[in-house]
Amino acid sequence: GISPEVGGDEFIGLNHLPWKCNVHADFFADRYCRSCDEVICLHCAAISEHKRHDWDDTNVILDQHRRRIDGCVEATDVLCKRFENWIAVLEYSLKSLKQSYDSTSKRIDARYRKIVNDATTRRNELLRTAESVYARENEALSEKRDTLKAVQATLGASLAFARRFLAADSVCLPTETLFLLKPSLTRLDQLQTFYGTYDQRPRASDDGLLVVENDPESDLDFGYLIGTLSTVPQPECFSANDINSAHFIKDKEVSLTFTCRDPRGNIVNTPWNPPPLHVTLQSCQQPEVVVTEASSNVANGQYRVAITPRTYGIHRLAVQALDTDILGSPFSVTVSPSPMAGYAVLVGCVHSEVDGDRARPIGVAVRGEVVVSSHSSGVLVFDRELQSAKRLMADDPRCTVQGIAFDSSGNLLVAEVNLNCVKVVPIGDAFSSSAAASGCIEGHFQYPTSIAIGGEGRIFICDAYRRVSYFTPEHDYLGQFGVEENQRTGEMMIQKDLWCCIAIDNEERVLMSSKQLRKVCIFTKPSSVVSLQSTALNPLGYKLVWSFGDYGPLPERLIGPFGIACDLQYGYIYVTEHSNDSCRLSVFTGDGDYVTSYYGAGEIVFTHLLGVCVCPNTHNVLLADYARKQLMEVCLLDMS
Repeated sequence: GISPEVGGDEFIGLNHLPWKCNVHADFFADRYCRSCDEVICLHCAAISEHKRHDWDDTNVILDQHRRRIDGCVEATDVLCKRFENWIAVLEYSLKSLKQSYDSTSKRIDARYRKIVNDATTRRNELLRTAESVYARENEALSEKRDTLKAVQATLGASLAFARRFLAADSVCLPTETLFLLKPSLTRLDQLQTFYGTYDQRPRASDDGLLVVENDPESDLDFGYLIGTLSTVPQPECFSANDINSAHFIKDKEVSLTFTCRDPRGNIVNTPWNPPPLHVTLQSCQQPEVVVTEASSNVANGQYRVAITPRTYGIHRLAVQALDTDILGSPFSVTVSPSPMAGYAVLVGCVHSEVDGDRARPIGVAVRGEVVVSSHSSGVLVFDRELQSAKRLMADDPRCTVQGIAFDSSGNLLVAEVNLNCVKVVPIGDAFSSSAAASGCIEGHFQYPTSIAIGGEGRIFICDAYRRVSYFTPEHDYLGQFGVEENQRTGEMMIQKDLWCCIAIDNEERVLMSSKQLRKVCIFTKPSSVVSLQSTALNPLGYKLVWSFGDYGPLPERLIGPFGIACDLQYGYIYVTEHSNDSCRLSVFTGDGDYVTSYYGAGEIVFTHLLGVCVCPNTHNVLLADYARKQLMEVCLLDMS
């Protein structure tokens, strides 16, 4: 050991250590023993146990450390200079990138302006071409209309002669009249050849009339032919073809088809003067709003009428022939409000969180004043204004919650995918206390992904193998059906699809959206339960009849459907879609016809939409955005 003795200015540096040896107090400690790691004096190094150790002068040791420190300082200086060079290179690269970005931006702006100018020029050219074509077609249509009026006038005058035929020995008809009644006989000599085996052949008189003799003993009842073709069909001969399946949308033209049949049930397709159909569409909520279509286009016994509704809601559609309603008239039809163009209107938005803990929503359901959303391991409940929220069920890390729905009794059905079960949770007063499952639906499905409630309270559960199992309201199993089914045995083909959802529309059809198949499949059941389609596996006879979304150009083709919902009153089908570079909400009619798509609401751009449902009272749509961790209520329909 050593002890310092510092006094005044004696401490002048490391070369003059003011330390004395604790063993030999008269000697300074100017040696360092590496073996013992201590400072000693010269006497200790000479006579004590340190004489056989590795020791050296303290100045030598200090010089070694000084040189080592100087080397580290030099290496640090070299690294600093190298870093400075790197920084200079990075600054130069950044400057070059900025210059390149500015140059590219200018080129892109110039290219964009050129494209816009070219598109504007092309649009103007197309508009001028369309106007020219419209003018020519309108002129041709006017000529055809005038010709049709002339033909109708001729037929009207000649029918009076035809009706006298049965009571007269002979009748004279204008030659062009018979040729209109029998278009295949366009010349008099052809007509004479056609009746050449009879003595009563038609002959042309000097005044241009066609004379036909009425011989009761002849096998050829030419009078029956003329009388049949001259008979005007009565209103009960008309029937509507597509009124029940047509989708009426406000301010959009809809084409209706009616068929005219004779008393024998044959389609009347003759070109003589048919009675016009008078179509009137009147709003039940606004009786003063009336749309009338008095003319109709006739071809091969098919009457086609185009009419454009002006209001939405329940309407009265009256179809008359000869001032008398046809069979089934007046009809009751529902006119849907037209979807708004551009972005949807954002009504409400809330983060899916409780006590600051945000969750990624997957499914969403609404009943009355309660909104429920599912996330990966639990369920959150909100009020109708999307303001307050609470946990409905304690989070369970074992389960993965995906599909949710309210059954006919007001209970919440929660599909737990990896536990292969659907829990039944009574809601009650959702904001007063936590809820616990009171029952469980198990069996007949694997990895349940979606739930829907159909007519008579039936519960439909879709699983990852695109199978739909249906149960009674008391949770008794009824049967199942699927996308891919063996026609002979009814066994399902196994093909896993975890992103598969279902919904039920107002016609009791089951709609299944599949991200793997990129389409929406439509299942219907026969009108009678006793059917060839009914099997032990599928007693109600649900069958895949058609699909949409997997064909056609964008945006009509689905890019990656997930959630699906139906507006039960207006018949719209809403499908949420997301892919690697796009996310949207698409709207289709009940017939699968594409209407429009929305990529955002208000100032919010959709990023990863999953669940969707329709509010029955307001017809607004609730959306679950998985990436934004938000629930949104949007208005899509123009209710003005």
